[in-house]
Amino acid sequence: MKRTEVRFAHIAEMVEDKGQLEVKLSKDTIDFIARDFGEAYPQFILKMKEPVEVTFMLGIKKHYNQVAIKADQVQEFRQMLEKGMSKHF
Repeated sequence: MKRTEVRFAHIAEMVEDKGQLEVKLSKDTIDFIARDFGEAYPQFILKMKEPVEVTFMLGIKKHYNQVAIKADQVQEFRQMLEKGMSKHF
């Protein structure tokens, strides 16, 4: 229902601290979290150097400074992020 493109070069920081992940997300944070039953928290928050454009249903577009993600394969996703980010720092 929503989509965006995140470039490694635009990621300023990757947050994995449970204290920060388990609080209510700010208004400038878009979440990509599949919700089944109960409360779901992200595993990562990507703080961006510049806002990313997110496209919603019906082509509505908004900009966000942070992207919250819950991945199916956490270790592989973390490794991919770290590898991609290391090339741009």
